[in-house]
Amino acid sequence: MASDGAHAHKRLHSVKTQTITSNGWKITTRKGPIISDHHVDEFRQAVGCGEGVRALPEMLFSSSRVTLEHEASGLALDFTAADALKGWVSEALPPLQVKVAQEWQRARRHEIEAQKAVQLEYDWTFTTPYTGTVVPTQRAHEPTGPGDVGHYSSSSSSTASGSGGAGDAQAPVQAQVQLPEWEETSEQIDRALLMERDPILFFDEVVLYESDLDDNGVAQMSAKLRVMPRAWLLLLRFWLRVDGCMVRVREARLFCRTDSAEARSRIIREVKWCEGEFGTLRAAGAPGDGPAYADGDAASGVFQAVAPTGLKHFALSKLTMPTKTSHA
Repeated sequence: MASDGAHAHKRLHSVKTQTITSNGWKITTRKGPIISDHHVDEFRQAVGCGEGVRALPEMLFSSSRVTLEHEASGLALDFTAADALKGWVSEALPPLQVKVAQEWQRARRHEIEAQKAVQLEYDWTFTTPYTGTVVPTQRAHEPTGPGDVGHYSSSSSSTASGSGGAGDAQAPVQAQVQLPEWEETSEQIDRALLMERDPILFFDEVVLYESDLDDNGVAQMSAKLRVMPRAWLLLLRFWLRVDGCMVRVREARLFCRTDSAEARSRIIREVKWCEGEFGTLRAAGAPGDGPAYADGDAASGVFQAVAPTGLKHFALSKLTMPTKTSHA
């Protein structure tokens, strides 16, 4: 028992948290360790995996998180691995039908036989449509879900654990608060402002989960954030490379000007999905499978270079944060 306690204490102190408060926003990034084996089954249930052979990413950072708290409204934008993987389960894309899928199934032959399954019937690439979650600030201070070893106050921890899971804890809080909804807009991210040489007050990148797809490529979900004196910008990106087959990039850019009270209550979101087989991209002038797709930045750059080839979805929306008095 003592060794278990010492291990938990060590994992707690492996969590790194950084916070900045700027123009009405409190922004926090947290990086924690890979989820412990003790919590994997509980996490699977929490995100909706249920029974069966549906695997989770090997590198699942259940304690990692990015939170942007809008102080005037008492609401926050929250980004966690648990919510991202709930999106993966809900979207339920068909399994990618490529030759490497056969190798992937062979690697899990014993699991499949144990479940008496004939073939994998789920998306094994962990692709998600996730673009973040709007929550009351209180929930952003509660554990993200099973396996979260971050430090929370006793009151917050008891709220999350009393009902058996983070998903259950959300319901009574949201019943009391009317959350704003994203609306379609023609307003775009102010890229001219972003190109000006304002000093960067804060920068961080947080990986939420990652998988090597059993040595057949890479899938990664991450959030990259920078804060300037007049604005902040967050890039949430899922990117996938299946070696010898295809590449996929799903990006959500969230932007907020913070140099006036009106502007700092409005967030612009740009969502862009791109994907393509290497043969199609090569025909459009892109490099073949190799170093050009070594990471998410490189893959995204290739799609920008060959646009509109590979573009599958593009949408602009805005979120207007209320004041506390308007939703009290």
